[in-house]
This record gives sequence, structure tokens and C-alpha cells, in this order.
Amino acid sequence: MMTIDLLRSRLISFGYNPAEVEYTLSEVLQHKKPDFLNETDLKVLITMLEERIQLERAKQPRTHNV
Repeated sequence: MMTIDLLRSRLISFGYNPAEVEYTLSEVLQHKKPDFLNETDLKVLITMLEERIQLERAKQPRTHNV
């Protein structure tokens, strides 16, 4: 079992944006009680954060280097 503070600090230490971490945590906590967060939830959070990063990259206009 992991505390929310531990999850938050671990994700931020991995280099994720603190605001994105907060948003993603709030999404997960809508479906699960904080007292029951575990290592699997950390993996889910990382996946969610990575998907958000990839989506933002896909939305950015491409520049062509000539």
C-alpha cells in the first residue's frame, strides 16, 4: 500500500509535471480509495501520464528541418 504523498513524490521525481500528476491522481482517486493505492496503481498512473504526454506531442505542429 502506498500513500498519496509517496505516489505524488515518486511520480514527480520521475520527471512528470506536478500539475499533471495532481490531475492524474484525482482521476484515479475517483475510482479507488486512497488507503488502497498500491504498486499497480503507480503503473496505471505512469501509463496515464505517458498517454497525456504523447497526446500533447501529437497535437503540436510539426516542423520540418530542411
